[in-house]
Amino acid sequence: MKTIREDIKSAHFHSSYLIFGDEPYLVNQYTDMLVDAISSKDDTMNFRRYEGSGINENELVDLAETMPFFAGHRLILLVNSGFFKSAPEKLPEYLSSVPETTVFIFQEKDVDKRGKMYKAVAKNGHAAEMKKQNDSDLSKWVLGRLKREKKKITPDALDLFFEKCGNDMYKISLELEKLVCYCGSGEGITADMVELVTSPTLENRIFQMVDALLKKDRKRAFQYYEDLVALKEPVGRMIYKIGNQYSSLLKTKEMRLNGYDTEKIASLLEISPKAAYAKSKSVSFLNLKDLREGMKKCVEAEEAFKSGQMGDHLALESLMIQLSAKEQEKAGR
Repeated sequence: MKTIREDIKSAHFHSSYLIFGDEPYLVNQYTDMLVDAISSKDDTMNFRRYEGSGINENELVDLAETMPFFAGHRLILLVNSGFFKSAPEKLPEYLSSVPETTVFIFQEKDVDKRGKMYKAVAKNGHAAEMKKQNDSDLSKWVLGRLKREKKKITPDALDLFFEKCGNDMYKISLELEKLVCYCGSGEGITADMVELVTSPTLENRIFQMVDALLKKDRKRAFQYYEDLVALKEPVGRMIYKIGNQYSSLLKTKEMRLNGYDTEKIASLLEISPKAAYAKSKSVSFLNLKDLREGMKKCVEAEEAFKSGQMGDHLALESLMIQLSAKEQEKAGR
């Protein structure tokens, strides 16, 4: 990312760029930044965009060899070409002799770093991998955006904001805009504002539902269920997500009992440290037996739904009643 920003600032560009990674927000942002700096999406004479497979590499080479028309560069943007999974015949070698007036930008979902195309761009241009940002980076990004808007946010409000939004940068960006607009001429963003304005992610809603089930708070769990149904969330997906949460909590409990710290749990579960801390807190009052029984019930509910033994709503509601049953209910069966 730093290299791309420096290239834009100096207006000296590499002949080719590869932008890829598991953070689509950054992939799109840096692609757009480069396009705007080198050419313009409205410049039909000097900017050409290709998308998808089946792109003719001979056509690309011919276009690259054509001088720009009253502009400093000819820009060729290729989106998800597939060239970085299955390299074309001529293009990898050609990237070492691209005219100074032409710039290639490759925006890709699937990249094989062992392939010819990746090695060609890495050698002759610049390959930029946009990775998921950690909690610290996301906090700095949010605080930086708020500073530009002349807004401040309290620490508890920031924690609640990330609890609701997760680490999806598109979601964070959208919810941040809503908060700034709601704040209006005021400077401070409070936890009450975040609670009122910020929409939780599906994962957050499911986590809250599971938290209610674990605490045997059936009324609150069914309120979350009704909210999700109102949002037209597929019931089958809810069953799957609840099972995922129980599986994750069971693993967290086992790792906690084995002495793993939050950072290690976050790494093994591939979640943020904040999410790992929240899961650790949730399982602190639970035992392995209850979590294993809950996991078993989730598997049985999913099988009943998929096999047609139960309808989706009946399977989920039955599962929720079982998971939220208190000891006296179990004893009375």
